[in-house]
Amino acid sequence: MSLATDERDDARSSAEVGSERPPARVFIVDDHPLVRRGFADLMSLHPDVELCGEAASVGAALEKIESLQPDLAVIDISLQGESGVELVRRLRARLPDLKMLVQSIHEESLFGETVVREGALGYVSKLAPAAGLMRAIRTALRGEVHLSAHTRARMRQRGEEPGSLEADETAT
Repeated sequence: MSLATDERDDARSSAEVGSERPPARVFIVDDHPLVRRGFADLMSLHPDVELCGEAASVGAALEKIESLQPDLAVIDISLQGESGVELVRRLRARLPDLKMLVQSIHEESLFGETVVREGALGYVSKLAPAAGLMRAIRTALRGEVHLSAHTRARMRQRGEEPGSLEADETAT
């Protein structure tokens, strides 16, 4: 089965689940136009979510997110010399109820725990399949933490329990 077919099937199942509610509003922060475009295309396949805005920098993200009040912000860890972690901190201070998910090309082991401690509801790799990204988005929208089983176990060994955790067995 092709990726496109998988995504259409996943979109149909999400339509059945979320057809009675308005779509969740998702905002993307990434400094790469191609990534933002791909994110918009992916969102268009899923009627339970909609892309409500995008930004390429921390400054633009702060302004637009405060104005648009999305349900979820998906934030890249590296933004043209700026820090996605710092953006998470600033958004948490300004909008404590905003749900945030961090994405990156970097391994989760480098930043996953940090972003959750700073207030994000998880970490997803840009190498994850589209279905994995959608699973992470839906988990965060439910207010649950999305991390790999490995990162979750490491945090638990240190006595940290970041809310309700959902393991992503496919994440690294």
